[in-house]
Amino acid sequence: MSVIGHGVEIVTSSTRPASPFDGMQIYETDTRKMLVYNSSAWVEVNDLDNLGAAPAAIPRGLIAETKKTVTQNFTSSSPADVTGLSLTWTAESNRLYLLALNMVCAKDFNPGIGSISITDASNNVKATSLHTSTSAFVFFFTVYLTTYETGLSGSQTRKVRVATTSSNLDAPTASVTQPATFMVFDMGVA
Repeated sequence: MSVIGHGVEIVTSSTRPASPFDGMQIYETDTRKMLVYNSSAWVEVNDLDNLGAAPAAIPRGLIAETKKTVTQNFTSSSPADVTGLSLTWTAESNRLYLLALNMVCAKDFNPGIGSISITDASNNVKATSLHTSTSAFVFFFTVYLTTYETGLSGSQTRKVRVATTSSNLDAPTASVTQPATFMVFDMGVA
């Protein structure tokens, strides 16, 4: 089980928490549902009659997602887009959005730095993860990069960009069984 943002736990329908508390939020990866515990049962965020909260205050959960199942190789210190890892959604003012990137990368034999960033459409960096290698060997690493954004309105695009000072960085090292995922969650009122 992993946790994102404001205590939203990532689970499956068969691995829900055994002792939930009132207001606890979970996201089920197998059903793609955002659920809230209402003191007696798990209720879908869309089921407002049983949640007992004002619709505007309720998190809407996953609102955009993309997956990449093919490895992409980078060899430049100039940032470049990761093909297939960009998202566009319509943001509402006064909402809090969580952007989450999860991908496995591989670096070659040469020492260097790999930079993985979430940017907007104009390449303004929103979050960055740096990975350094000082030895001459291949290593794999997992990037789990998150950032929150507020004050947005209208159409928004976010993308993943990579740069490396080494001669070779696979970002992501992806497959159908281990895709890179980039998601946007509506976390509720900002």
